[in-house]
Amino acid sequence: AVSSGKDDVLVTPRLSGAQRTVLATSCALYLAPACSWFCMGCTGMCMLFVLVTMLSLMADAAAEWALHGRRLALARAADRTCGSVALTLSVYLNSLTLLSTAAALAAAVSSVCWLACARQVAKTRPKERWRWVILQSVWHGWGAAALSAITLVVQPTAGG
Repeated sequence: AVSSGKDDVLVTPRLSGAQRTVLATSCALYLAPACSWFCMGCTGMCMLFVLVTMLSLMADAAAEWALHGRRLALARAADRTCGSVALTLSVYLNSLTLLSTAAALAAAVSSVCWLACARQVAKTRPKERWRWVILQSVWHGWGAAALSAITLVVQPTAGG
């Protein structure tokens, strides 16, 4: 997820206020995994997902009116890097058994499929702004929900 979509700066559609609001709301859903990790006593992962939330908001929802050119590219690179680290660490930390590993991988892969769909629309149909917003929002929502669910199910068993 880090290296893919590096040309999105050029093809990501301009968003209306309503579209930015939908996207910002979906970015805020990354607070769900932050809360899940906090409830499990892992403040480091909690703070990582708070950072993911802030970077996602900056790169996706606020980017067009606040950032331009290299700053926008840098914000999106930071968002992708931090998000990839958080996703990878979530899978790793939730891989306590073969079953939990399979569930964590399934959650991650299924959410990344939504990301791939959103990026494909951004590249091939840049004028279909709502389609991209919806797919990007599903990526945020599904990823946040899936990671939160896996964490809340797996981590209570980690203590023995």
